Amino acid sequence: MNLCAEKLSELEKIYAETREVFIRHSSHSLTKPESLGGKTGFCILYTPPLLNPDMMVIGQNPSVFTRGDGRSDADHLMTSGKIPNTNSYTEHNHDFAIKLREIFGYEAEKPNILDRCVGMNMWFFQGTDVNDQTDFQAKALREFCEKQTLRILELLRPRTVFASGFKAFDLCNNMKKGKSRTTSRGQRYYAEGSYGGEIPIYGCPHITGARRYYSQGDFQKGIALCKERIFSHLQS
Repeated sequence: MNLCAEKLSELEKIYAETREVFIRHSSHSLTKPESLGGKTGFCILYTPPLLNPDMMVIGQNPSVFTRGDGRSDADHLMTSGKIPNTNSYTEHNHDFAIKLREIFGYEAEKPNILDRCVGMNMWFFQGTDVNDQTDFQAKALREFCEKQTLRILELLRPRTVFASGFKAFDLCNNMKKGKSRTTSRGQRYYAEGSYGGEIPIYGCPHITGARRYYSQGDFQKGIALCKERIFSHLQS
């Protein structure tokens, strides 16, 4: 963590506001992670916060942090609604972390971009069918989380953004589709844009949730282009 007192205070305020909103909507199942046994919780950051990290990873919403065990110690820690001291991408074995380590060639004890990144999701609640929930509370929670996501992006000012999924990409790119490449069926498999015209955003299909909707070739091309553009920008 390399935040000055002012920025840390602002981040703590974002967490406190989020807790207040989740408590206000505590009658909804999305606010109660399985690991907390009926208590209200949420997960914003997946890593300790860093100012101007090389990369910010933004996905859609948390899944379980331990394969097949939503009640694990890792789940309890990460959904507690507290700023983490743990880098979930390098220390936990959930599907998203495993895929990220594969993409960026992570090896323990060797320097890697995942050690210098910040990670989060655009929605802060666990679930696999959150897109299908159209009730008022679910919609209010999604909209609130999206606003908080943009506040954190503005606060931490990463050098690049890796958007896993085009919902996250569009949110960070001011709801614009950006410069994109598409499949023969017109699906985006890669997109690039910017936050505020300053921070480059590179997007691909969700790295664990969208595989079945794309050919293997298009799916991998989108990821490879994001990786290539991220490192090219960091080296420029």
